[in-house]
Amino acid sequence: MDLNCTTKKEIGKKILAPISSINELDSLAKAGASEFYCGYVPEYWNEAFNGIEIISDYRYQIGLNRKDSPKANVRSLAELEKIYVASKQRGIDLFLTLNALSYPNQAYKYLRMILDEISDIGVRNVIVSDVGLMYFISNNYPSINLTVSCLAQVTNSLAAQFYKSFNLKRIVFPRHINAKEMIEIVKCNPDIEFEFFILGGKCIYDDGYCRCNHDFGPFCLDTFNDEFFSRNHSMINHNDMRTTEKDFYRWSVNYPINIPIEDIYRNIGCSICLLSRIIELNNLCSVKIAGRGKSLAVKQSLVKIASEALELASSGADFLRLQSFVKQTFEFNSDICDTDRYCFTRGDVSV
Repeated sequence: MDLNCTTKKEIGKKILAPISSINELDSLAKAGASEFYCGYVPEYWNEAFNGIEIISDYRYQIGLNRKDSPKANVRSLAELEKIYVASKQRGIDLFLTLNALSYPNQAYKYLRMILDEISDIGVRNVIVSDVGLMYFISNNYPSINLTVSCLAQVTNSLAAQFYKSFNLKRIVFPRHINAKEMIEIVKCNPDIEFEFFILGGKCIYDDGYCRCNHDFGPFCLDTFNDEFFSRNHSMINHNDMRTTEKDFYRWSVNYPINIPIEDIYRNIGCSICLLSRIIELNNLCSVKIAGRGKSLAVKQSLVKIASEALELASSGADFLRLQSFVKQTFEFNSDICDTDRYCFTRGDVSV
C-alpha cells in the first residue's frame, strides 16, 4: 500500500465513499474520495444474534448495521484499525455504520463492546439511526461524534434541531427528499453539517420508511400484489396499469447481476444536477456514494464521476451543463435526465 498516496485536490465538498478493505483505500483515495464509511460486524455479534441458537423457540436475527453481510463490512478489528490509521495519515475521516433501525435491550452489552473497541483504536465518527443508541453514545462515549443516518428520515428543520441535543456531527438526508425542502433545511441550520446522496442505488421506500431486512437480499425486488388508484378517481385502463407496473419495475431493479460494469448504471440513482444549486452551501459539506458491498471497480468508478461533477460545479457549471455531463457519462441510458426515474432528489432542481 502506498502510504504517500494523496487524494485529489480539495474542491470544497467532500466525497464520502464506502470501503470494506484496506486494499481498496489507495484506489478510492486516488479516485477522489475524501471521506470513508464502513461497517464492522465482529464474530461475537454474529454468534449472539445471527447464528443458529434457538432462544424461547425463536431464532434471533439482529442486524448490527443496515447491510451486515460479510462483503459489505470490514472483517476484523485489526483490518478496521489499518483502515483508520491509513485514513488518518491522509487526513481522511472514517465513519463507522451502526445504523440498524433499532436495537433490543440485549444488544447493548455487545454494542458497548464494539464502542469500546473502536474507541480504543481511535475511531471517532459513527453513523446511527436509533435514537436510543444516540442517547447511549452521547451519555457514555462523549468523544464519539454522531452522524444521523439517512434512515432517521430527517425531512424538516424541527427534526434537525431535535438531533442537536445529541453529540451531533452531521445529518444525512434521505435519498429522495424534495430538493427545495433540503436546501431550506440547510439554510435554516447553518450550525449543522449535512450530507446527501449523489450516486448509487435507489430505495423505493426512501430509506427510513423501509422496514426490510437486507440480509436476505433486496426485499423490494420481491413479487407483490398491487392495486392502483387514479388521482382523479377515473377508471384505470389496462394499458395504464401495465405502464405503471413497468415503471415500478424499472425503478426498483437497481443492479442486474452478470453484466459489464457500464451496465451497472442502467438504473443508477443520481443527483449531480443539484450541485449547481448547493455548491455554495458550505454546511452541505459532503456528497455520498451509496455502494457498500459493491466491487472496488464500481465504487472507484462512482467516486471518479462524483469528483468530476464536483470540479465542474466548483468551476461554475450550471444546471444544463451538469445535465450534459450526466448524459455524456451515462450515454447508454438513453432517457437519463429526461425522466425522474434516475433522480435521488425530488422536485424541480433547475432553479
